[in-house]
Amino acid sequence: MQYTTSYDYNRRGDLVKVTDHAGNMTTMSYDLLSRKIGMVDPDMGAWQYQYDPAGHLVAQQDGRGWWLHFTYDALGRLTARRRDSVAGPLVATYSYDAGLKGFLDYSRAYDDSGAIVEVEVQVVARDDRYQVTEKRWLVPNAGTFRMAYGYNAGGQMTSIQYPADNNDGLGEVVQRGYDTVGQLESVVSLQDGTRFLDQVTYLATGQVAQLRLDQGTNGATLDFTYQAGSLRLDEKKASSGGGSAFDLQHLTFAYDNGGNITSILDARNGGQKQCFGYDWLDRLTSAFTGNTDCSAYSG
Repeated sequence: MQYTTSYDYNRRGDLVKVTDHAGNMTTMSYDLLSRKIGMVDPDMGAWQYQYDPAGHLVAQQDGRGWWLHFTYDALGRLTARRRDSVAGPLVATYSYDAGLKGFLDYSRAYDDSGAIVEVEVQVVARDDRYQVTEKRWLVPNAGTFRMAYGYNAGGQMTSIQYPADNNDGLGEVVQRGYDTVGQLESVVSLQDGTRFLDQVTYLATGQVAQLRLDQGTNGATLDFTYQAGSLRLDEKKASSGGGSAFDLQHLTFAYDNGGNITSILDARNGGQKQCFGYDWLDRLTSAFTGNTDCSAYSG
């Protein structure tokens, strides 16, 4: 059985219709600035969107008829979301600049009574490069969780320290290792020695040729091959630590002259082939599976 999804665009390149294999259609409408102002979805219902003169989304109505309003500061950063109207009950707030200028300090979400009901995320500290070195999550009725991050001189993350408990404590450290040219080569727990990423092999052109996840029978090895000249991904294979070659995955990719993926052959799933079609502007117009010969699709 063949399943096809088609995509239609207007002259400005806006996606205006998506039709699935059963004929269900999702349609979108836009203003003269190509901003989406309406959507009708079989599952989500009819939505509409409104913008201010600066192009910020200021209101949206969902398929239930509920309105959500958005406010922004002078720099165009989202500061609040409210229900029903611009003065309605708060849904969420966002605060900036208290720690460092230009950065989010925290976000909060509220219930109908105004109480915080969702996780509040706080940026506790940053380094001289403004990279986050410590973050805190305040979870209502569950506690406070903290994480810490380390970086090397090149700005790459070298460690992540995870919460030890729900009382703001720090626990397990997972370390990231890099080779001499800055390519990731390992991810290891300093707590018990677990090697989440055991080894990575790169080609001279920088693409990943092979990587090993964990060790032993619970691990997996992923192999990647690339097309000569274009260096596009040609095959992706995955083998389990205790299994036979490519027992987890074996995908083969094909492309058109513009570099768009035209098919993905799944050898581990009965030879199923996913096929993709494009218009002359390289916009996706169709996607289907089930037919092993993409050339047989006539539209």
